[in-house]
Amino acid sequence: MKLSGICMIFFFMSFISCDKQDVLPPSLVVNTPLALSNFNVLEYISIQGSASDETNIEYVELKLLNNDLASVSNQIVLNSNELNFNFNANLLIDDIHLSSGNYFLKVAVSDGENVTTSYVEILLSAVPLVLKKTYVVSSNINSFNLYEIDGTAFSLVESFQGNYESSVSNSYNQYLFFGSDLEGYGYDPDFNYIPWNIASIFSPYQYFTESIYCEEDHLHYVSHGNGTVKGYDDNGNVIYSCSMNVNEYPENLLVNQQKIFVEVFNTNFNTDLVVYFKGSGAESHRLTINKDIVKLIPKSEDQLYLLVNDANESEFFIYTSSANGIWSPHSMPPGIVYDAVSISENELIIAHQTGLLRYTYANNSLVAIVPNIPFKNVKYDQLNGLIVASFGSELRYYSNLGVPIGVINTPEPIENFHFYYNK
Repeated sequence: MKLSGICMIFFFMSFISCDKQDVLPPSLVVNTPLALSNFNVLEYISIQGSASDETNIEYVELKLLNNDLASVSNQIVLNSNELNFNFNANLLIDDIHLSSGNYFLKVAVSDGENVTTSYVEILLSAVPLVLKKTYVVSSNINSFNLYEIDGTAFSLVESFQGNYESSVSNSYNQYLFFGSDLEGYGYDPDFNYIPWNIASIFSPYQYFTESIYCEEDHLHYVSHGNGTVKGYDDNGNVIYSCSMNVNEYPENLLVNQQKIFVEVFNTNFNTDLVVYFKGSGAESHRLTINKDIVKLIPKSEDQLYLLVNDANESEFFIYTSSANGIWSPHSMPPGIVYDAVSISENELIIAHQTGLLRYTYANNSLVAIVPNIPFKNVKYDQLNGLIVASFGSELRYYSNLGVPIGVINTPEPIENFHFYYNK
């Protein structure tokens, strides 16, 4: 009898509990913004509306989603214990890298058990790309200087200790990196200070051999003289690392299509182009080159442009990753290559001992556009469509056809230079 009574009580309580279960979702009205309203990135979205429920409103959640419905903003959660809740909030679109296009404002209201969600489609306009400054590195004995170019004016902004080895600009994360024989420096050019350093480890060759920026993951990668390649984030933390075989050392490198392409030489002075899987760091395949690789430039998903020097001569190849082979599309004039940059997958600008050369893949042509000047570095300002090359203490500006635009003279010979954009 006692067991039967207990069961009856449990059944009765369960009945009451089920009877009180909240099955009605809250109602939700979003008054602003209106559908297809326009906003600019780095501005606030004013969100107003009302929610109601027969029991209680627990919270209203606000966030911005992209076309894949992934969150692209910090969420706002408005807590409540009211039956009728009028909400008003400003959501900051704080990601400067968001592109123009259609996005969705998600507004969700919960009564603790049920959730009602509304999506408001809006239009965003991206922050325009702006070249903030150009930075020039000059190298001295046991130190190097950083100059800032703003328009045609220049000024010394920082001096670093140690012999210069390599450097790179990471505009996406808003910093410059400089490697010396003493340490690596993460530099914030907007506030002129060094927030972090990377220790230089003893190695047979210069530790910060080559530094590059990767658009795929927004890390900067360094080929190190101790036989490693590492990828660093904007705080100097190691995010990626792979190691060469014993007695092998990396020099020139490229990160492309989830692979790491590295010029690797060994103590017998043999040089290979080695391909590593980016995810694991394991070696995929290698090709014997036995020439000094000056530049690796992406051409397509499966091909690279490859510029090499051999003694006092240079050669030009296209490397096909899937076939692990090279072929030469065009011969080079007598002399060596110092640097090269792509304007597009169809067009290269090559800093050669004989001057600036322009290679066009479509018609397989190689022509001199600025003859008789052995430029040390060449870069392409995609924003302004300018070729910029350094010679001695001069920074020279050209159109992609080699038409002179202007010259800036710096106080010291230029070791390297970098464009620094707003994003």
